[in-house]
Amino acid sequence: MNVCGPEDFDFHLTFNTNADHVKYSRIYETLGVKRLRRVVFNKRILVTTAGIKEALAACILRYVFFNKVTMTIHDYEPHPGPKERQVRLYNRVVERLFPLHFHSKYQYDMALGSNNSVFHLPLLISEKRLCERQRRDYVLAFGRNEPYKNFPFMEKLSGELKSSGLSVVVASAGCDLRKNENFDVISEYIGDETLENLIREARLVVVPYTSCTQSGVINASHENGTPVAVTNIPGLTEYVDDQNLGTVISLQPCDAAKTIERFLAEWQHSEFLRALLKKLEYTPHLMEKGDKFSTE
Repeated sequence: MNVCGPEDFDFHLTFNTNADHVKYSRIYETLGVKRLRRVVFNKRILVTTAGIKEALAACILRYVFFNKVTMTIHDYEPHPGPKERQVRLYNRVVERLFPLHFHSKYQYDMALGSNNSVFHLPLLISEKRLCERQRRDYVLAFGRNEPYKNFPFMEKLSGELKSSGLSVVVASAGCDLRKNENFDVISEYIGDETLENLIREARLVVVPYTSCTQSGVINASHENGTPVAVTNIPGLTEYVDDQNLGTVISLQPCDAAKTIERFLAEWQHSEFLRALLKKLEYTPHLMEKGDKFSTE
């Protein structure tokens, strides 16, 4: 497996175009002039994005200036829906022109037959985020409000977990699920610090997706010291191959609740850290240098 790390890049470029407060599509407005210069002239950059127009503009700029651009494509096998055709076209363009970098081994394996170089970029963890904190009795699901994320499942799960004293929180801008005494919904956009605190204080992050090839939600959860429960999908289960990092749940709420209860009864933070650091191929402190490498 071809592996790369932060020392292989001069600059990390990310677009958070799904946030309510970001409305720009023109690249110079999104980036600002200073960052745009870095995109054009740095020789080795990593682009991670959910904004296809912005990423494609960055690629074209780089190609015009005869520099290599390094890419991470989060939906190599895109979800069914209105953007599927657009994502597939985008993938075909960048895989012919640029090296591809994936956080997910599943996606890495899928892309090995592409016309360009494929690399694995392991999950990178900030050491200061991994300390144990006082946790509250809730499980959390968060992310963009998309059908494949299956947030209605969490409402059903809340009923099954009520007897164990666990409540359920969903944080997703625009989510229209109704709250109840054991189910809370944060439907407005929240900042990074608020979200990080939600993750760190949760007993568990649930990823109830019906389809996926990888997930930044899992990386963000592990980065903040919290285990995950994922559905039985190849692009997700690789992150919990060590049972200290999380568990695999059924899409049947009753069965999922029982699995979660068993997992939390046995989970230990020290073993979580041991498993997570063993899984990393680069030392945690590397994330503290220069631009932060994120997995949005």
